Amino acid sequence: MRIDPTCDVSRDLLFDALAPILEERIEGSHQLQLRRLEGGASNRTWALEWGTSRYVLRAPPRGSAVITHDARREFRALKAVAEVFSLAPRPLHLVRDPAATGTPFFVMEWRAGRRLDDLQPPGGEHGALAAASTFMACLADLHALDAGAPGLRDLGAPAGFVERLVQGLHRRWTSSAEDDADASAIAAWLSARIPKPQRAAVLHNDFKPDNVLWNDPLDAIAAVVDWELCSLGDPLVDLGLVLAYWPDEHDDEDRRSIDVVPLRPGLPTRRRLLDAYAARSHLRVDAVAFYEVLGLFKVAVLMQQIVARDEGAAAARFRGAPARVLRAARRVAGA
Repeated sequence: MRIDPTCDVSRDLLFDALAPILEERIEGSHQLQLRRLEGGASNRTWALEWGTSRYVLRAPPRGSAVITHDARREFRALKAVAEVFSLAPRPLHLVRDPAATGTPFFVMEWRAGRRLDDLQPPGGEHGALAAASTFMACLADLHALDAGAPGLRDLGAPAGFVERLVQGLHRRWTSSAEDDADASAIAAWLSARIPKPQRAAVLHNDFKPDNVLWNDPLDAIAAVVDWELCSLGDPLVDLGLVLAYWPDEHDDEDRRSIDVVPLRPGLPTRRRLLDAYAARSHLRVDAVAFYEVLGLFKVAVLMQQIVARDEGAAAARFRGAPARVLRAARRVAGA
């Protein structure tokens, strides 16, 4: 068995946990190989090779009791969504025994693809617009799933979703930051203006370019990954997060501190993304400012939690950014 030395797993225990289920799928005995994949700030992800076959192994950080790091929950969510949404990788096996990786973990199918920040779409500005339209169509198609269907309806309680999200984000900010003035102002602004959802939908809850794998060239999406936050709720919450992450050439320095999507010449504006989503989803987007502020609030909280946990290079990268993103949110809100 060969394991990347940076992988914090037990070789023997992992082999014992996985070999039986892998042998059921592939005849013969093969060497198990494991390689840590980069990216993501929550669940750990590895490429798993067994003979000529590839899989993905997902496990929460060691010792984590955070509900969003629950591999069992992500496994159940993927199992339900993959039945009706072809871009969700199929989960294959859940291992509840935490001995090998320090937490329960699961194995899912491998989807070949590359992330948007690795590629320049062909065709210049026209190609970039086509890729952005495909990206937004993917989100709208996810939201078009029947949230009341068997399996999907167990993903969460859509009633009161936005209220709980605002309250939860504010609690997470106050538990990780000393200065609460801007966060409290944004939470109060949001709480006083929560729109009535147009419908309940399946939410990815972290839909952004680096959670989408593309064929090369950028002509089609191969997979949407990182489903640990999947739930039911107002679909425009996902839209607002996309807008929060997406840069515009006229953004000020506060907004540019998010720095998740590279700002390249010809990159479509947020307005173009919004129009593409509205055309595909047939949802009204006149209250989109509320959801963009909510998305910016969420980004600020996520950054602040990384800084508070002092997670190495990521913490250094985001230091000072949460306060700047909160200021950007207040400007969008006009507060």
